[in-house]
Amino acid sequence: MYRAIGMIELTSVARGIYATDQMLKTAYVDVVSATPVCPGKYIAIVQGDVAAVESSISTGIAVSGEYLVDSFVLPNVHEGIFPAITATTMPDGTGALGIMESFSMASMITAADAALKAADVQALELRLGSGLGGK
Repeated sequence: MYRAIGMIELTSVARGIYATDQMLKTAYVDVVSATPVCPGKYIAIVQGDVAAVESSISTGIAVSGEYLVDSFVLPNVHEGIFPAITATTMPDGTGALGIMESFSMASMITAADAALKAADVQALELRLGSGLGGK
């Protein structure tokens, strides 16, 4: 089971692809998502052992240069984050619905992880900048 997740967010698709390539060559991690997002940004999300994710994200940051918007490493990610990113969560009942919105996609995952750890809630979906004007 993966214990860590990391992400870089860039303002250049070309640099994002290059950074992702370098991240994967640096450490043994798996790609959760690596894709262009609105408006002209690129995100790369990796998962794996804590040390591998930290090394991979450090490389991504180093090669991103001026194009880096945000990044994070969550060493003990909540198990509900992965299915929410891939939109494979099924609601387990009815109740209240909360919606979070942010310009930083990296901050959104960090906030969702904190919410899942702090309260008895379920993450249904994390839409990371695709078709939402970059939010």
